[in-house]
Amino acid sequence: MGNGNSSFKARKWFAIELPLSYEGAEDSLLQGNGQTLGMSSGAIQFACDRNLPVGQAVRLWIQWPATLSDGTSLNFWATGTIQRSASCEVEVALRRHEFRTRRAGGSTPAITLVGRRAS
Repeated sequence: MGNGNSSFKARKWFAIELPLSYEGAEDSLLQGNGQTLGMSSGAIQFACDRNLPVGQAVRLWIQWPATLSDGTSLNFWATGTIQRSASCEVEVALRRHEFRTRRAGGSTPAITLVGRRAS
């Protein structure tokens, strides 16, 4: 997913294929599943069943293959903005990311849309 922007060319991409789930911002109905194609320190590329809107804020959950020393499974959680979307391949520039533990028996991260609280 090349681009003339040198900041994207400078990234070192790591080819990695892992299950991924995504959702849009609170008021968005955008959600689905896909598979990572590559990761860098500041972005994630993934394939899914449709093109997604460029500029849309998204949250991502990736089932991480490594576990903690006690065997606890991990998810990689990230938020970012869709930078490119073509031929069902999407690139998200990351704003924030962290690892979270996954519940026992929970192989697929559940996506829950969180509504706004009434004031």
